[in-house]
Amino acid sequence: MPGARRRTEGRVSGLYRSTKKGTQKESVTSLQLSFDGVLGDGHAGRTRPSDVREPAFKRGTPIVNLRQLSIVSHEEMQDVATRLGIPTIDPGWIAANISIEGAGPVTQLPRGTIIRFASGASCYITELNTPCTFAGRLMNAKADVACDPIKFVKAARGRRGVMAMVYSEGEVAVGDAVEWISFKPELPS
Repeated sequence: MPGARRRTEGRVSGLYRSTKKGTQKESVTSLQLSFDGVLGDGHAGRTRPSDVREPAFKRGTPIVNLRQLSIVSHEEMQDVATRLGIPTIDPGWIAANISIEGAGPVTQLPRGTIIRFASGASCYITELNTPCTFAGRLMNAKADVACDPIKFVKAARGRRGVMAMVYSEGEVAVGDAVEWISFKPELPS
């Protein structure tokens, strides 16, 4: 791959799934990734209805699902927890699917970066996952965590992870090594 930079760092520290949208996700030991997304997850599907994030379309218009899964960094979640004055944030509380540790800030990976796992399964980063009060309200639903949704948005800005779509199918397991493949844009000379 011309202009490709590979970096193997970190490992999968947590995996999460929920059959329903808008709920916290439960911890699992492995996920099966298909071109529809995470099998058994409420956000799976090749298409999804447009919402407030796509102002060019009438709400509810079927569009390609570039938000099949959410990927966060363990270290960034710990930073957000510290900023909120709580001991920890379980990525499932904010509906993340994959948590990676030891690889630095996932949120800083550019769109188009491929995240590849040990099985060969990979995800293509489609966008930054901007923090929202909805995730803060999900956290607040935990009896042992008091989280003001507005404070969550401020604390998580630039640390909330990324959204991705499945680029190649396969299984991802807790403990798997992670490889980033990013591309240097070819600029005219």
